[in-house]
Amino acid sequence: MRRLAFVLALLAVAAPASAQRAAPVAEETGAICVVEQMPELIGGLASIRPVYPVSERRAGIEGRVFVQFVVGVDGSVSDITVTRGVTPALDAAAVEAVSHARFTPGMQRERPVQVRFSLPVNFRLNDDTPTAPAPPREAARGAEPPAYSLSAPVPNPARDHARVILTLDRGEEVAVAVYDALGRRVATLHDGPLTAGAHAFTLDAHALASGTYVVRATGSSFAATTRAVLAR
Repeated sequence: MRRLAFVLALLAVAAPASAQRAAPVAEETGAICVVEQMPELIGGLASIRPVYPVSERRAGIEGRVFVQFVVGVDGSVSDITVTRGVTPALDAAAVEAVSHARFTPGMQRERPVQVRFSLPVNFRLNDDTPTAPAPPREAARGAEPPAYSLSAPVPNPARDHARVILTLDRGEEVAVAVYDALGRRVATLHDGPLTAGAHAFTLDAHALASGTYVVRATGSSFAATTRAVLAR
């Protein structure tokens, strides 16, 4: 009986320890913002075709709606929220358009994980945004996608300042922003038109804590990300 009681006591002590070791696995199932390989939107931003609300088009209302969502391990989109909207009608149209997007999933340690992601949805009166659902247009034969590149930050890791260079082959509206590991926008480096060519942007890191950040550049035809590490 004494031996049996001793064995039961050992099992009671070991159970909490094993539960503590299993906890990090549960934490990894949540959506994260910085992974080794970020999700990629299949078809690019051109694949997101929002339906322009008739009331907003008639009223001459246009703008850019920023949405945040979770890309699942299967590339599907869920938990969509508007982080910066224009009007309720445009916001709803943006959410509806993003809900149909599909991604290649983000990867961490060679396995797919849930990743929190954000994108802009543009509404322009002079573009061909449909006012009724329409199938995606087929790319013209022989047409090449727009070329762009977003350099890694220099220096990286950085202490006070880091610079990235965005190169475009054509002019368009571009937003360049910095996000922390929780997906919060902590800095805006640019938000407006850019001409074709190379553009340098400097991140002032004095007000930011040490850690890993995502620099994301999004335009009407592309989206690119790079990681910046701040070390004090």
